[in-house]
Amino acid sequence: MQISNLLPTNSIASDLGLSPQTPKSNARPATPQDSVEISSQASHFSQIQAAYDAGTYNVSPSQIANSIMNYATAR
Repeated sequence: MQISNLLPTNSIASDLGLSPQTPKSNARPATPQDSVEISSQASHFSQIQAAYDAGTYNVSPSQIANSIMNYATAR
C-alpha cells in the first residue's frame, strides 16, 4: 500500500461546505508610528569602536585590574 499526499486541500474544504482559505502572510504591514531611537550610549560605543579600529584606544593596566577586582568583590 502506498500513501500519497496528493489530495488538494481545496477539495476537502469544498466537501465540508467551506470556502477555500488563502494562505496567510506572516509579514506585518508597516505603520506610520514605527520609529527607532538611538541612545547616547550607542553614540559613545560608536566612538569607542572607531578609536579601537584606528588603534588609538588605550586602557591603562591599573583600570583593568581595578575593574576585575570590583567585579570579583561584587559577586
